[in-house]
Amino acid sequence: MTIMNTELYEALVAAGAPDDKAKAAANVVEEQNKRFDQIDTRFDKLQSEIDNRFDKMQSDMDNRFDKVDHKIEHLETRLMGEIGKLDAVMKIILGISLTTMLGIFTMVIKLLFFP
Repeated sequence: MTIMNTELYEALVAAGAPDDKAKAAANVVEEQNKRFDQIDTRFDKLQSEIDNRFDKMQSDMDNRFDKVDHKIEHLETRLMGEIGKLDAVMKIILGISLTTMLGIFTMVIKLLFFP
């Protein structure tokens, strides 16, 4: 026999319900309470499992974003180095271009004014 809800049983008997029917009703209520407790326990386990999965997913995402951030920082460093090299090359090209233009300008002046 199951454990019954004593308070409900006593209340039903006090209200005039026959003893066997009061016991049956109290047992039914107690069985339902047990089922609800089992359901609550299962929901708690599911909630815990969901929380653990979300925590793991968050941790995995954090690790992946950290890796992406590191790669981006590495690419930025390489890009800045390449920009520095390009800047140096552009200065050399500019210097050569200005020297060449100055030479051509000097030759044109000599040809025009000092034949």
